[in-house]
Amino acid sequence: MFVRFALIMLGMLLVNSAIADGLPIPPQPCASQWNAMGRKAYQLGAMNASPEIARLMVNAGDGKLDEVRRQLRAMPSADASRWRQAAMITAVWAGQSGTVDALLYDGADANAVAQIPNFGKATMDQMKALDPQLFRMAEKTGAVDEAAARTSGPALSIAVECGDVATVNVLLHHQADAKPRPATGTADVLLWATVQGEADIVQALLDHGADPCMDDRRITQAHRKHPDRPVHTLAQIGTRARLSVALVARLRCPAIDPTH
Repeated sequence: MFVRFALIMLGMLLVNSAIADGLPIPPQPCASQWNAMGRKAYQLGAMNASPEIARLMVNAGDGKLDEVRRQLRAMPSADASRWRQAAMITAVWAGQSGTVDALLYDGADANAVAQIPNFGKATMDQMKALDPQLFRMAEKTGAVDEAAARTSGPALSIAVECGDVATVNVLLHHQADAKPRPATGTADVLLWATVQGEADIVQALLDHGADPCMDDRRITQAHRKHPDRPVHTLAQIGTRARLSVALVARLRCPAIDPTH
């Protein structure tokens, strides 16, 4: 919810030499952001959600699985399916791997996105009034949207961005696709984990079919558009992010980086 801007920005950084400096980039503090911002926004009625749905999202983010299941059972089937997916995505943001696992067993989809309640009109108006320029920037990056709901996910992208090894492993166990690209211009999960230097996540993604050649081809294509900027393969990025030699070797694409 609150850190999507970082994933969007990474797509631009790929063709900039700055990505070679200052690695690894720390993962986003998603669980603390949930506690500091997300749950309070629902509790204060700032989100465009009924009191029932606001409680559901708070319960999912707090890991109160029994309450989440009770609320979903009380809904019509179609509504329950929709909000189960939203609750699962919210639980991913909040680092509730056990709740994520249970909701996936209950029928949530590890590879699907969800429609999550967004800020309500009154809150949007206040944000605009406080800082119009910042609000416009947030709109452009997708951090806020005046629609009643917004798309969030897939879950694996969020868990990787948060550096949440436990949730990544849960999602991969439920056949999450290790090659998702959440939106045009954003990085895929293997690249994001590599930039963060998250060795356990990089290894898990590689073990579940992530393909480093996909990233190297994309980086090379971006370099052709900006030949004045240096190009860094995934293996080179992994080295700069201080991943182990053995793991960097697995990130190498022989067709593109045969000599390093």
